[in-house]
Amino acid sequence: MGDDLRIKKTKRSIYRAYHELIQKKNRKNITVKEITEKAEINKSTFYYHYETIDVLLRELEDEFIDELISVLPFPDNNVSSNLQIIFGKLKKYNFEKILRWNKIDTEFLEVLSDRIVRVLKGMELPCEELAFWRNYYIFLITGLIELFHANVNTKEFEIDTIEDFLEKTDIVIEKREIKLQE
Repeated sequence: MGDDLRIKKTKRSIYRAYHELIQKKNRKNITVKEITEKAEINKSTFYYHYETIDVLLRELEDEFIDELISVLPFPDNNVSSNLQIIFGKLKKYNFEKILRWNKIDTEFLEVLSDRIVRVLKGMELPCEELAFWRNYYIFLITGLIELFHANVNTKEFEIDTIEDFLEKTDIVIEKREIKLQE
């Protein structure tokens, strides 16, 4: 049990160090040495937990996905409400900083899709509905992340601008029918 607490503290320290560094520099220029110095740990401790900085980044992204999936209502046709939930998590995780220099990649999309499908399968939806809702949630999540990307590097970027937009947006999927071709 004591080991678990030490591991959690070490990882939190690594996360914090990474977050501090990403505020100041491009993620491709961050080194393990800088992370370990900020986290006040040895390089060997970092490598015990992470093979590379990219593995650390994947863990941060996985944690974000898990938390996001845990709060999203499935399935829910209120686009505005879902966007606000997603936005809240993006703000909490400072996701625009985590991914600031890294566009959404295939691995991120695969993990996101897999986690969404796992939740939807537990609801025993028909395959056609499952595919629709998977695509719906991926569209909303990746769309907001890309909106961050499109705005984060502009001088006028204000997180409040996106927040205002979402508060004024009222989109609901009214009715949807799925017809199978025979």
